Amino acid sequence: MKKTIRTLLELQALRSLNARHGISEVLLELPGPFDEIRKLEVEINKSLKACGCEIGAMLVAIGLLALVFFSVLTPTHINWASSKTIFGTAGYLGILALLGKIIGLAIANRRLQLAIDLLEHSISQGATRQ
Repeated sequence: MKKTIRTLLELQALRSLNARHGISEVLLELPGPFDEIRKLEVEINKSLKACGCEIGAMLVAIGLLALVFFSVLTPTHINWASSKTIFGTAGYLGILALLGKIIGLAIANRRLQLAIDLLEHSISQGATRQ
């Protein structure tokens, strides 16, 4: 759902996870420098759409490389045909994917909070100049 933000209170409401539930994109119609508001609008929208998949995929790739590296170093100690090894490897990669997703979402949330802070600062600076 696309939401138009016209007031500082609507912008501040985006800080809450519950308030932004279902919002995938915002259009900022706030006073202030147009270029700066558009730049921060892009940053907010990027953060709202983030799912953490990029960092999850990166951790899984690193985990796969670590498994390959480990198996090359100790080829006689790993029985890749055993179900214990297969399920252990899948569990290991699944945990890495979940951890990456959580980290990615936390980073996106922090980016969103910083963009809102910058917008608030920009709007308050504009209000004091007038």
